[in-house]
Amino acid sequence: MLWAPKKLSDGFKSRAEMAKRYADELWARPNKGSYEKQLHDEHLAEFYVYDFLVERSFLNSPNALVAELREHQKRGPVFRSTIFDKETYSRYWKLVVENLINEYENRKM
Repeated sequence: MLWAPKKLSDGFKSRAEMAKRYADELWARPNKGSYEKQLHDEHLAEFYVYDFLVERSFLNSPNALVAELREHQKRGPVFRSTIFDKETYSRYWKLVVENLINEYENRKM
């Protein structure tokens, strides 16, 4: 399989945009219950992970991407003011990063 950094970046951008759209929709709902708040935090975590990966030089190779994801994982999530529950956000952020590492670790060249 050929490595295509632009296509990869475009895919991350699409995922980020979709996650942000869902988070924004949930944020705008009046009288949010605990489920909506949890979904919001999960989508926001997903947005920040994928947004971090858009148009970056480390997308030039699977090795560089995995190395950067590992560094990103070590730094941990940045907490935003629009988060309802830091634990939910952090747990989901870590899950998304770990899933990406696992996915691209298998493609290392």
